[in-house]
Amino acid sequence: MSGRPAPFVATVVAALAVTAVAPSSLLTAAPLEPTFEAQTVVAGPLVGTQRTAPLVPATPAPATRTFDDADDAAQYIAGLADKGLDDLVVKEGRAFLKQHGTHARATLVRYLVGDVLFERDDFAGARPLFAAVAEANGFERRREARFRLGQCALELGDASAAIAALEACLADDPDYLVAPATFLLGEARFAADDVTGAEAAYWAVMQLDAPGTYAFDAACAMCWTAKARGAHDQAAQRVEACIAAADEGEPRLPELWLLLGETRYTLGQHAAALAAFGAVAAGEQRAAAERGTAFALVALGRDAEAAERFEAIATTAPTDPFANEARVRAAAAHVRSGAFDRALQMADSVPQAARSAELHYWRGRALAGLGRHADALESLDRAAASKPSTDLAATITSARADALYALGRTDEAARVYEASGGDYALHAAAVARANAGDFTEAARLARELFERFPDSAYGTATRFVLGEAAFQSGDLDTARAAFAAVTVASGASPEDARRARSRTAWCDFRAGRFDAAESAFEALSKAASVDELSREALFMSARAAEELAATLDGSRATEPRRRAVARYERFVDSFAAANERPEGLLRLARLVEGEAGERRLAQLAQDHAQHELAPDALLELAERRSARGDLAGAKVAYGALAELAPKGPHALHALLSAAWCANQLGAHDDARTTLRALLKRSDLDAERRASAHELLAFVEAARGDGRASEAAVEALAKDGVEATRVLAAARRAAAALTAAGEPARAAALMDGVAAIDASAVDVVRAASVEAVFARLDASALEQDKARRTRLVDEAERTVRTLAAAHDRAADASSGDGSADAKGRESGTATRPAGGGGRGGSNGAANEAATATAPLTPLDPNLAEAAFFVGESRYAAGLDAQALELYDLAARTTGTTRERALYKGGFTALRLEDWPGVDARFGAFAAEFGKSPLLGEVLFLLGEARYRTGDDAGAIEALALMRTRFAQHELATKARFRLGLAQSRAGLHADAARTLADLVRTAPDFDARAEAELWRGRSLAALGDGRAARAAFAAVLERDKGLLSARARLELGALSLAANDLDDALSQFLKVAVLYEACDEVADALVRAGGVLERQGETSAALAQYREVVKDHADSPFASAAKGRIAALEGAGG
Repeated sequence: MSGRPAPFVATVVAALAVTAVAPSSLLTAAPLEPTFEAQTVVAGPLVGTQRTAPLVPATPAPATRTFDDADDAAQYIAGLADKGLDDLVVKEGRAFLKQHGTHARATLVRYLVGDVLFERDDFAGARPLFAAVAEANGFERRREARFRLGQCALELGDASAAIAALEACLADDPDYLVAPATFLLGEARFAADDVTGAEAAYWAVMQLDAPGTYAFDAACAMCWTAKARGAHDQAAQRVEACIAAADEGEPRLPELWLLLGETRYTLGQHAAALAAFGAVAAGEQRAAAERGTAFALVALGRDAEAAERFEAIATTAPTDPFANEARVRAAAAHVRSGAFDRALQMADSVPQAARSAELHYWRGRALAGLGRHADALESLDRAAASKPSTDLAATITSARADALYALGRTDEAARVYEASGGDYALHAAAVARANAGDFTEAARLARELFERFPDSAYGTATRFVLGEAAFQSGDLDTARAAFAAVTVASGASPEDARRARSRTAWCDFRAGRFDAAESAFEALSKAASVDELSREALFMSARAAEELAATLDGSRATEPRRRAVARYERFVDSFAAANERPEGLLRLARLVEGEAGERRLAQLAQDHAQHELAPDALLELAERRSARGDLAGAKVAYGALAELAPKGPHALHALLSAAWCANQLGAHDDARTTLRALLKRSDLDAERRASAHELLAFVEAARGDGRASEAAVEALAKDGVEATRVLAAARRAAAALTAAGEPARAAALMDGVAAIDASAVDVVRAASVEAVFARLDASALEQDKARRTRLVDEAERTVRTLAAAHDRAADASSGDGSADAKGRESGTATRPAGGGGRGGSNGAANEAATATAPLTPLDPNLAEAAFFVGESRYAAGLDAQALELYDLAARTTGTTRERALYKGGFTALRLEDWPGVDARFGAFAAEFGKSPLLGEVLFLLGEARYRTGDDAGAIEALALMRTRFAQHELATKARFRLGLAQSRAGLHADAARTLADLVRTAPDFDARAEAELWRGRSLAALGDGRAARAAFAAVLERDKGLLSARARLELGALSLAANDLDDALSQFLKVAVLYEACDEVADALVRAGGVLERQGETSAALAQYREVVKDHADSPFASAAKGRIAALEGAGG
């Protein structure tokens, strides 16, 4: 970095253009008032010294005057000056002065010659001429001469002469020269190290010229006087004020920024210094600014960046005076950042002739860092032999001892430490040991220093070493005592005391005394001026409050947590460049819930993208967004994390999670692209590879690419994951294949899943069931009947196999070894006993083998599969097989059982398996009272019971149907069958009412004739013969077949009961004569024979009986006829 230049000279830079009388007019006329156009003035050492333009330009002399020879010569010289013939002015002027040195016009000639020489930078030649003019009393330009004399002296480095000349100028009624002369007087005083006098002159200029150009020049110069006085805060304030007041394009801005950087650096405000150096644009000051930037980075601990800067300085200007220093500084910074190979390269790039003790030291450190301790020792020996400073010598000694120690030469190392002897050596050795991590030895050396040198000037610093050694070793009580001793030590500076209080707070923090640590750090954070220690204290006070809250329960944690949040917020919002800011943002985010916390995480990732915590922040941001359902935001954060740290520990998780979010958002193509890229990575671990294949299967399925999804499932199976995961992915792939018209391929995929692990019984069953559904879907698409049948056969075989396996497992679990259990192994326990096709009859044998058999429930999916296979069989007319499958399906709960019982009952109905219908529909009615099918089921249940003669059961079902489903489309049929069942059960009054209501409300009912028949029978049973005859008459009116025959039989019975034998015989004989052969005809003949017997017509009666035996031998009435024949013939015989 640049220091104060010597000599320090700064003068007026640009011309002071003066409008004045011509030199020739000085001979004859009074001077006119001059006008100056003042340009900029540079106050400071950063630019070269320049001078003003001629103060009194010449003008042509009047042509009307005549002079003697000397006068003519002087007039001639003035004319030459007017024409700008400077060479002739000097030549003729010197000749004139040599010849007429005492002439009255000699003063003017001296002035003109001096002015030309001044313009030619011949300050030494001009100075005696102006000195002579300056003493010429009465010469009208004496003040200008004195001004020029001061300039010459200043340019020639004679500050005292410059001060005398300028003070004489100011004493000579300077008029328009007051401001520039006063300013140059300040410059001269500054050059003479009279800072106070210089500042007084600059201040006067600011009062004289405000707000003129010289005022700004003086303000700039006062920045340097403040720096020279050591008032760096004031200097920085003045520089910042000048920068703020400067016009755009002000040429001195780079100098001002550079000065501000140096001042801030001196104040220890390294971040501000770094910013100021960075504001220096390209130009003369850029090189110095680059050096300042590098030093500021070092001070900020950013050694890697500093090293790069120093290298750039050395590379950009390899012959620059600072190049070798930059190489040394680069090597040092590389060592501190751990880049030992780079450090060695930079050290070796320094020419041999320029290698210093410091260079050899850092070269040795680099070699040590590379593990080349023998080479390091050699370099350090050279450092020690290169006449290092006292401080550096001690450091070299420590480094040499460290190298010896690393080489295993411990005795020599100890001797080096001991040989160094003094307290500084012990202190340096302790520091070296502490820095090397040998805290035990560091503590020993520190204690030795206290014992041998109790009053050492290094006592305070060594107490820090002792404290740090104990701290790093975990001996917090000893560490705290050492630091506390610093706070009360008489030789400790206020800054030392503050640092010690900070370390005691750290001890409390590490020891878990968070309340004490919080109080101490909070007090330290309230320093009058913010520095790194107070900044750290603010951060740690927040940390301590956070940790304290973590140790408390419930509401007791609320207040310390609030304090932690408030301090973290103040810290991260106040210290944008602080090293702890990323951690502060992360901790703050974790204390603040909701989107406010997420904003802090996003702030960390944005402001500190290259920090090691940025990936953690992005991960947490993504996870929090995902948790609250902001999948789009989570996807962005996961993507940013993968891009920021593609090789980091969270990269694979981020890619996988981003793909998941994309899939959930419906961006399936994005998800697919991310997953395929992820699967190509060589660092992908087995579990994430499996997860990627798993998700890819879902993504490809969502895209409609069943085959790609299938391939992902196959890859997932090869990954060796649990079969349940493969199954879930395969289901999606199978659905996509089926949707794409490839259900057979879906079935094959599911077969493969079922074969993965035979011991995973649930997976085998589930995959097999899925295969069943796929084959059913395939059969629906198959045009070839044989292949279609084969697909259904395979599906049914799978269902039966799974059901049998289920029953075997249930039997094994229960220890059931009965014959029934063994029979269930083939699935026969749920089958009807007989029958094979539509129209067959199984009879009552099925009553013991219905869906209500006490079998363990099947898996719901297997039951559903059984149902749909049953549907396929039902559609193909294979009712018996369908019924078995429906019964399997009924071994579950819910909708599948409801549908299975219904279709099973219906199928039994088609098979005329009335007990089977009763069993299935009875179970349905008992379990599914709210089903929309209940009305139909109740009717069919009643019908089945009626068919089996269970009139009471039929009445129960049909009465419920009539009550709950009065408007059902089967309600009329239900009332009809109810009436018949009531009549047949002897509930004649109920039957009469039910059937009368039916006849009344449904006069066009298809079975009205039969309803009238049964109504008549019940009325007859109730003794209402007349109404009964009317009902039977209605039958005769509506039917000419079997029902009318039965009605005539009932009419004959009524007549016979009324002893109207002739009408009875008439009704019976009408049946016998009018109707074709049927049981009713045989019945009528037997009844007619009985009436004839009662009328005494034995022969006629025998004729009726014999006709029955002859023509109706299979009739149930033939036996009665034979009996009567035998009785009558026996009686007659």
